[in-house]
Amino acid sequence: VYQDTAFIDVGGMNNVKYRDVMLFNLSEYTNSTEIGNATLSLYWYYPAGKSRPEDTVIEVYRPASTWNPDYVSWNKKNNRVAWANLGGDWYDKNGVFQGSTPYATFTIKGSTLPDNRYYELDVTDLVKEYVSEK
Repeated sequence: VYQDTAFIDVGGMNNVKYRDVMLFNLSEYTNSTEIGNATLSLYWYYPAGKSRPEDTVIEVYRPASTWNPDYVSWNKKNNRVAWANLGGDWYDKNGVFQGSTPYATFTIKGSTLPDNRYYELDVTDLVKEYVSEK
């Protein structure tokens, strides 16, 4: 969870997936019509001198249930409650449980040198769903 570290690992390499969860307070919004657009800005940092031969794919999904930021891990969503699936349970943009259509995505090609900059993802539909309690 980002609150515990200065960075989060997302994406993956060598058939290993890195997943993380982020929590945003949206309580000030009471109606999805208040949301014109929502952007998630992620800063791409890669240590100097390191190579990255494979593509890095970032995808955004909606957690399928609540989770506790103090205890969430690869195995558990709460201190005593496991995810149904290791790595977390989610819905995709089409409402499919453990589906594969992300709300937002981008790919950084493996041949691309790390450029230490922000990448923006349009998460408007996801935020509107949260606010409307869909």
